[in-house]
Amino acid sequence: MTCSDWRACPLCVQVNLDGYALPIKKLKGTEPVELLDLCDKCLGVASAFVIASLIGVNGVLMKLSLARNNLEEGIQAICEALEQNTTLKELDISGDSRGSNIDGSAGAKHVAKLLGVNGALTECNLQSNHLGAKGWTVVFTALRNQ
Repeated sequence: MTCSDWRACPLCVQVNLDGYALPIKKLKGTEPVELLDLCDKCLGVASAFVIASLIGVNGVLMKLSLARNNLEEGIQAICEALEQNTTLKELDISGDSRGSNIDGSAGAKHVAKLLGVNGALTECNLQSNHLGAKGWTVVFTALRNQ
C-alpha cells in the first residue's frame, strides 16, 4: 500500500526514505516513547524533513539521538521544529570522523537559535561536527546568553 499524503494517513507506520524505515508513530508521539535512538541509520536531508514535521508536536519524547547521520541542510528543519517542543531534554546530533550532521557555520546558527529559545533542552551533543570557528562562536554565544 502507498500513501499519497503520509502525514494524513492513519495507516502509515513507517516511511523509508534513506534506507531506514522511520518510526512515524514514535516520532509523532502517538506511540509514546521517552527515548528514540536513530543514530547510525544513514539518515539524510529527506529523513530530516520528515523527522522535523513530526517531533515538534511530540509531547512525550525526552531524548532523541540523531548522531552519526548525514542531516546537514535538514538540521534547520529539525531545529525549527524543536524550538516549539517543550518536553525534549536531550538531543544528540553529534557527527563522526566520516562526516558531520551540521553543515558548517550556517547549520550552527540554527542550533544556536534552538539553544537560545528552547528552555526545556538541558543537553545537546554537538561533538565531531565541523562547525568551524565561526560556527562554534555562534553556539557558545547562544549558550552564554541563556
